[in-house]
Amino acid sequence: MKTWAVYKLKFRDGFHVSSGGFGMEKADTQIRSDTLLGAIVFQAVRVFKNRELGVDSNNVSVSSTFPYFGTGEATEFFLPRPLGWTPSGLPERHRKTFQKMRYLSHRWLQRLVATEPSAPTSWFPARSESELRLVHGCWFSEQVKEPPRVFMKMEDRPHVSLDRISRAPNVFSISEVRFHPDAGLFFIAKFSDEQTQLKFEAILEFLSDTGIGADRTVGKGIFTFESVSDFPTCFCPTADNPLWEQGKTQLLLSLYHPTSEEQIHLNFRRSQYDIETRRGWATTPSGMTLRKAALRLLREGSVLYYEKAEPLKGSWQTVLEEGTVNLTHPVQRNVQALTIPIPLTSGTFGRVSQFR
Repeated sequence: MKTWAVYKLKFRDGFHVSSGGFGMEKADTQIRSDTLLGAIVFQAVRVFKNRELGVDSNNVSVSSTFPYFGTGEATEFFLPRPLGWTPSGLPERHRKTFQKMRYLSHRWLQRLVATEPSAPTSWFPARSESELRLVHGCWFSEQVKEPPRVFMKMEDRPHVSLDRISRAPNVFSISEVRFHPDAGLFFIAKFSDEQTQLKFEAILEFLSDTGIGADRTVGKGIFTFESVSDFPTCFCPTADNPLWEQGKTQLLLSLYHPTSEEQIHLNFRRSQYDIETRRGWATTPSGMTLRKAALRLLREGSVLYYEKAEPLKGSWQTVLEEGTVNLTHPVQRNVQALTIPIPLTSGTFGRVSQFR
């Protein structure tokens, strides 16, 4: 029985999700795994009146969202480039371009990790074409004859607030992300069983109508979604993937905080990783806004060497304790891992900044 799925999100209008910190001026071009699953669990409480989806039993884990472009079989799904890794056989003329990449086409990554890790020269276009294949940090495969110049853009929308006493105006702006009609975001989800997947999709349908991110009351963050049935099985995040038998390295597709047991078996000397600090706010039932505790997390694209040769799990971390002010329950952040096996048998790793 298949216990994982890939979902495409197509936004009707722009959306705003903070890129970190406490302000609203800067937006992220993706929805991180902690934000995505947090929004889904919040809706689960409203729909099912309990917290059984992902919080108590940890029966769901999701990746962060990543961009896609195209329709049907020609769709390009972009996954994070393994941090610090350069494939062997990469022509010298493309090394600088390769380091600029944030995401690789799933076709490109599929061949690198599953069939042809040496990256033949034929994969790369002439130098005059190389920059054209790199759009918004995404490297298109050769199947796309003419990559778009732009498929997502950031816009600033002006807002004004009035002082409650003096009525003096305060003008500010909020950034939002918009996509080409054939573009959007996608994510991978892993479930404990089929019944959990059905509940998850019901809640995702509810979330698509209410929206995600800021300014939902004016229609921002509303989307439609569909399941991708023909996604390559080499990207399966469950233990059924035969690639787990070929090595102990895995590519992280979500934000992640290792459990105490996992820290013992994670070999950080043989890993390439980056650390990101996540902050934010929580609103109590009475309307009071509280600052969440900061967490330092391993971010997407990290290549982790786990000696057990099985998928990492992670956990939920408490960022506000029960009893803080008038909280009746703890506030938690999803830092479960969603990884795929990536047996990099060739290529070289460069130095990676480990703090962000």
